[in-house]
Amino acid sequence: MKYLFVLGRDKSLGILEVISFLKARRLTYKIVYSEKKFLILELDKFNFSVEEFGGIIKIGRETSLDKIVIDKNKITYSVYGDKVLNELKKKFKEEKVKAMFRKYSDEPNKNDLELINIEDSIFEMYSISNPKDYKNRDENRPKFDEKKVVSIRLAKILINLSQARYEVLDPFCGCGTILQEGLLKKLDVIGIDKDISDVRANLNWLREKFHTKNNFKVIKGDAGRLNFYLKKVEAIATEPYMGPYLKKLLQEKEAKKIIAELRVLYSNFFEAARDVVKGKLVFIEPIIKIYEGEVSMDFQSLVERSGFRSVKFEEVENPIIYDLKGSKIKRRIWVLERFK
Repeated sequence: MKYLFVLGRDKSLGILEVISFLKARRLTYKIVYSEKKFLILELDKFNFSVEEFGGIIKIGRETSLDKIVIDKNKITYSVYGDKVLNELKKKFKEEKVKAMFRKYSDEPNKNDLELINIEDSIFEMYSISNPKDYKNRDENRPKFDEKKVVSIRLAKILINLSQARYEVLDPFCGCGTILQEGLLKKLDVIGIDKDISDVRANLNWLREKFHTKNNFKVIKGDAGRLNFYLKKVEAIATEPYMGPYLKKLLQEKEAKKIIAELRVLYSNFFEAARDVVKGKLVFIEPIIKIYEGEVSMDFQSLVERSGFRSVKFEEVENPIIYDLKGSKIKRRIWVLERFK
């Protein structure tokens, strides 16, 4: 059966997230279409909602007009693709349905019916993301600072890229966004940070609010010594410490000083991670924007010296740039694996 995924702002990242999610569950798939913001896959089995993903806005399954059931006499609807629109209007008239048309948008909506027509296929959207749920979950936590936390969407993406099936570690866990999303995905989670009071408060709140059942463990310590605290972990997903919060663009000399300090931190982390992680390691490399361009480290050589390499994907390149408008730091997302 064919399924359609409406991708978010970062197309390549959305595709990589979907295929990583499927690989983790050992589901076979075939890409039959990948243009604009649409990804169409042939799948034998797919029973998951859009809430499993961070970079997907909507999911639809292939249908036909005669299979569409309208159980209201008054609806709102939208259609992408003109070929099906006239036929749909005819169906409404025959079934005496008062239908109000709304122009199609990639953004989430509350339409009663939404169809996307790609080539010869019609897809009915059955799962649509709700940004308000994320906002409420983000801002109602006991400990929240929007300047410091990784977004819920990005946290979900990182976890899916890790292909974790039962356990994920965030060695720079901060206030615990990746850990909380891991728990909501029914994974056991482990966090490491120098101050664990915020993450502990947030995870206890999450357990009470959402009745999460999986185990969590938070360790006060240094990511560079994680092999001292842990013997093995299935997967790692993290946005590491990326230097001080930047309110303005830096001069090149200042940026290079920060990058040099981060390189030492990351090198120690990867040396320790090599002894612990069994599967994928998903890591965000910071690139500091400056007035004359940008400053980065030779990240690939750093990880290779520690025994890691980037995972090869047929569908997209790895790593992937993730650049938020207005941010003074550009992010490069790597999916890594051990090779020695």
